[in-house]
Amino acid sequence: MDLSALAQKASALCPMDTSPVEGRVLLIDGDALAYYCAGNDDTSIEQARINVRERVSTAAKAACAEEVFILVTLPGSPKGDRYAIARCEPYQGQRTGSNRPKNWEYIRQMLNSTAIDYASGKAVVWHENYFEADDIFKRMHDTYGPENIVILTQDKDMRMIPGLHMDWQDYSMFRLGSDVWHVEHNGKVYGRSWFWHQMMHGDDADNIPGIPWYTDGSVYKSGPKKGHIKRIPVGKKAAILERIPEIGDDARMCEFLLPLYQSCYGDYFAALCAMLEQGILLWLRSDPNKFDVAAPGNPLEELTMLPEWSALASEFNHRVSQVVYAQT
Repeated sequence: MDLSALAQKASALCPMDTSPVEGRVLLIDGDALAYYCAGNDDTSIEQARINVRERVSTAAKAACAEEVFILVTLPGSPKGDRYAIARCEPYQGQRTGSNRPKNWEYIRQMLNSTAIDYASGKAVVWHENYFEADDIFKRMHDTYGPENIVILTQDKDMRMIPGLHMDWQDYSMFRLGSDVWHVEHNGKVYGRSWFWHQMMHGDDADNIPGIPWYTDGSVYKSGPKKGHIKRIPVGKKAAILERIPEIGDDARMCEFLLPLYQSCYGDYFAALCAMLEQGILLWLRSDPNKFDVAAPGNPLEELTMLPEWSALASEFNHRVSQVVYAQT
């Protein structure tokens, strides 16, 4: 990793006037920063420290930002009660921490401070006990407005948040508008559509399964499964994902997905539970309310209009209360 070369490339991409834009805020993923700037086993602690400051400085200049925030997930965070809510698969259950680079812990300790010095100022380190860093990106979006934020992360989850998105490698930027349902940039899906893509194919990084498979009534016509109903897998390139851009509406997506969830997860209420669970795990929220994904104007609002909503809410409140009780 040659940060100096990246900085030179970023300078070439920037406009000639790199003075800060009034009200613009750069949001940097501190969790990713710890991994990326740590280097390898031959990287010294001093070099890791320099890597952090150079990367923050270069990104701040490229963003023309007035303020810089580094967003961090605290150790031991309940991550918005996601651990308690997950039942289909353990949330982030596949992670072991064994692949962390040598200087990861040192950088994390750096990020325990309130601010990080860089070439032209101080980057404020922001964390909250309840949320993970992904949610804080959404809080900053709600606080400063999508027109004022620049998002710098490698994490695909933030692709549902409107604002300026900065490329992690070359610092180039593109704007995702608040009213955009679906857009593709550098081969990646952005916008509200991205939430629904994940509701279907899941999120391997966080161990969220989505809909592993669905049925459409078709059967195997030959072989050992002849006559059995086909299970159609839902991967990241599944043909059914092509329906999402054309549907273009949360309410219609709920109607479209529920039968698919039911074909995979069982009876009607089990399908509703699985659908709400995936939504809570995937949706980035600034509100501590675990049901924010179903709040007015949010993707799963339609679920609150069903007769089963009260039972659904009770089920998820019970899941969280069990974990809280076990920890006290």
